[in-house]
Amino acid sequence: MSLIRCQRCDSQISEEAENCPKCGYPISTMAKLKSKIQPIKQTKTIIGAQSVYAWLIILIGFVLIVAVPYESFGGIIGRAFGIALIIIGLVWGFIVGLPKWWSQ
Repeated sequence: MSLIRCQRCDSQISEEAENCPKCGYPISTMAKLKSKIQPIKQTKTIIGAQSVYAWLIILIGFVLIVAVPYESFGGIIGRAFGIALIIIGLVWGFIVGLPKWWSQ
C-alpha cells in the first residue's frame, strides 16, 4: 500500500482510499464516477422550466391571433406568426413532456 497525493488539497493519502479524508475529493475511479452522476431532481426542474416556456409561447401565439386586427396586411402576418408560435409551443411542449411521460 503506497501513499499518493490528493489532486485538490495535496495531502498524502492511501491509494486504496475512495475519497480524500481531508477534503472529500474522489480518488478511486468508482468514486469519480459516482461524483459525476446528476440527481434526477435537477433534470425534473429543467423539464418543468421548459414546459413553462412552451406554454408561454402558446399563450403569446393566442394573444397575437386575438389582438391583431384581421383587415390589414399586418393582421394577416400577425395571425400567421401567432399560429406558427402556437405550433412551435405545442411541438416544444410535446418534446419536453415525452421524457416525463416515458419515465413513468
